[in-house]
Amino acid sequence: MLRPANNLFENRRPPVRLGLILAVLLPATPFVLGGDSPPAGRTNANSSPPAVRREQVTQLVDQLASPSRSVRVIAERSLRELGPAILPWLPTARELDDPQVRETVERLRNTLEQQQARESVLPSTVTLQGTFALVDLLEQIAASTSNPIDTDNLPDMLRQREVSVAFERTPFWKAILSLADEHGLRPVYSEDTGALRLEPAESDSMEQPVHAEAGAVLVQVWPVTQRKRPGPAGRQLLEVRIDLLLEPRLHAVFLHYRLDDFTLTGPDVASISPFTPGASYERPLVGGVAATLRERFVASSPVTGQHLRFDGRLTLRTAAIQETFRFPVANVPRRKRLDRGGVTAQLLSAKWSDTPDGTTALKAHMAIAYDETGPEFESHRAGRLYQNAWLESGTDGRRQSAEVGLLRQLDRGAELELSVERVNRDDGPLTIIYQAPRQFLDLPVSFELEGIPVAEQE
Repeated sequence: MLRPANNLFENRRPPVRLGLILAVLLPATPFVLGGDSPPAGRTNANSSPPAVRREQVTQLVDQLASPSRSVRVIAERSLRELGPAILPWLPTARELDDPQVRETVERLRNTLEQQQARESVLPSTVTLQGTFALVDLLEQIAASTSNPIDTDNLPDMLRQREVSVAFERTPFWKAILSLADEHGLRPVYSEDTGALRLEPAESDSMEQPVHAEAGAVLVQVWPVTQRKRPGPAGRQLLEVRIDLLLEPRLHAVFLHYRLDDFTLTGPDVASISPFTPGASYERPLVGGVAATLRERFVASSPVTGQHLRFDGRLTLRTAAIQETFRFPVANVPRRKRLDRGGVTAQLLSAKWSDTPDGTTALKAHMAIAYDETGPEFESHRAGRLYQNAWLESGTDGRRQSAEVGLLRQLDRGAELELSVERVNRDDGPLTIIYQAPRQFLDLPVSFELEGIPVAEQE
C-alpha cells in the first residue's frame, strides 16, 4: 500500500475531447507549513512556499486586539494573505474573550475555508523527472499529490520495471493514464483500502473504456451495447456504462444528473434519444470517490460497427474540507474527545470481540457534532455523509475500511457505530481514523468523448 507521507496495451484510443467546469474558477494558492505541524485533515492539491509558522499567526492574532485601527487592519490583511495554511492555528470562538477579535477571526476563518474549499477541488499536479522503479514512482506520485495508491496487486514483473518520466506540473490523471497505458494497466478504486489501484487491462479494445481526465475527475465510457427493441422495425436499445473516478484525496457525497443532459450521437443514425427522457437522479459514490452509471438510449436504426460520440454534464456534491480525527486504540480508550475546525468527535467506547472464524473484530461507538457554522444534514442523506472511517495498522499505515452505522441522528451531528472485521491486534499500532465532511461545494463536470465503439448486437 502506498500512501502519502503524513497525511494501463498500446495506446491507440481515438481522440477524446473533454472539459471540466468548476463552480468557481480560481488559480490555486499553494502553501507549505513551517514550524509546528498543524493537525491532519485538510487536503491541498499542490504545496509550495511560502512557509507559515505558528508563532507568526499567534502574533498577528494578538495584534487584532490593538487599540490602533491601522495595526488591526494590517494584522487582518496579513492573516488573510497567509492563506488557508493558518486555519489549524486560528483560535476558536470560545477561546477569544474580545468580541471584536472573535468577530474578525470568524470572518477570516470563513473566508479562508471558502478559499481552501475552492482550491481543494482543483486537480493536483505531478512534477518529477528521472528514471524510477514503477513502484517507487507511484509512491512519489502518491506522496506529492496526497492521493493514496495501492500497489499490493501490482504484478511482480512490473514492480521494479524502470520508468523514465519528465512530469512538469502534469495533472494527476494525465500522469496516471500515461503510466497505465504504457504498462497495460487501468485505474480502479479499491473500496477495501480507500485507494487508487492499477490493475491489468484487457487487450481487446472492446473490453476497454474510452477515457480522459477532467480536472480532478476521470470519466470512462465503455463500449456501447445494443439489442433490438420491441416496436417499429430497426429500433435499437443502447446501454451506456459511464465510470466516474475522483482523485482519491477528494470526497464526493452525491452525484446529480439529468438524463436529458446526456447526448449520444453517431455518424450513420438518424436519432438517438434517452429511454426515459426527463428523468433525473441523485446517487451516492462508493467511498466518496467512484460511481458507475448505466443509462439506456433508443436508436432509430442499428449502430453496429459505428463509433459514437457521448456528451454530458453532471454535478458532484463534494465535501471540500474534511476534518480528520485519530483515536489510538492500543488500550481501547473511552470517552476521548477531539475538537477541530468547528467539529467535535468523541470516541465513547471501543471493544474487541472474538469471531467464529478465529479472528478479532473491533466495534467502536462515536459521536460527531458540528458547531453553529457546521452543515445541517438531511435525515435521508445522513448515513452516506458519515461513512468515511477506517482502521489504520502497522508502521506503514495499512488501512481497513470500517463499516459505519448510523445509530442516532442529532441536531447537528450523529452517533455512529464503527465495525472492523478480521483485525490482527498484534499488527500495531492501531488507530481509528474518522473524517468529518465540511464545506460542501458543487463541482459541475462537462465532457465530450468521441470514438466509443459499439459491441456486437445481443
